[in-house]
Amino acid sequence: MEEQINRYFGKETIKDDETVRNSIQNSALVPLSVASTIKSKKGLKSIYFDVRSNVYATASARRQIASDFLSVAGEKILTQNFIQQWLEALFEEALQIKQDNMYDDPDVPYDIPVPVLGFNSAHFDLIFVLPYLTSSKWHITDYLGDFSRIKRVEVRHKITGVRIQFLDAELFVTKMKLKDFAKDFGTKSNKRSENKGIFPLYSIQHNKL
Repeated sequence: MEEQINRYFGKETIKDDETVRNSIQNSALVPLSVASTIKSKKGLKSIYFDVRSNVYATASARRQIASDFLSVAGEKILTQNFIQQWLEALFEEALQIKQDNMYDDPDVPYDIPVPVLGFNSAHFDLIFVLPYLTSSKWHITDYLGDFSRIKRVEVRHKITGVRIQFLDAELFVTKMKLKDFAKDFGTKSNKRSENKGIFPLYSIQHNKL
């Protein structure tokens, strides 16, 4: 979908012999990176992906993937978004966590979804993830909320059968800031758990990350 930035829309009016519209969209929210910390029997593990992880192919290579795709020869086509790569990694980690949590008795089935906990994700983060939760590899099996407040989304991998469940931590705690949440529920021995950290917004420019 084309980004509509600095574009006018709405009702047309004539002003000083020029056609103008009554509204303009001069900004757009674009996801740049995603990170997760996985807790399993092996300990803590962090994964990170950003726009630099995106996988591209030339137009000629793309035609081999989808013969009905038309584009200019040599054009770079995005074939795998960094969010898709993150979801691939999440399902791999979720499979390991499911195996770790299996009952000692192999005859007792274990089919509990692996929770993926976010903070304030119901209002913000999941909006960017939602378009990638239906693909040839996985699909949404349960959804609670609406587009403006996604309370819970359950996604099942079509091959492994592993289910992950995206949840917002704010649904289970009283209203607080992220740094307070990290302080109350983080590892007490980790001094960094009390600090949210500062994102270097000044380092982001239109032509580089």
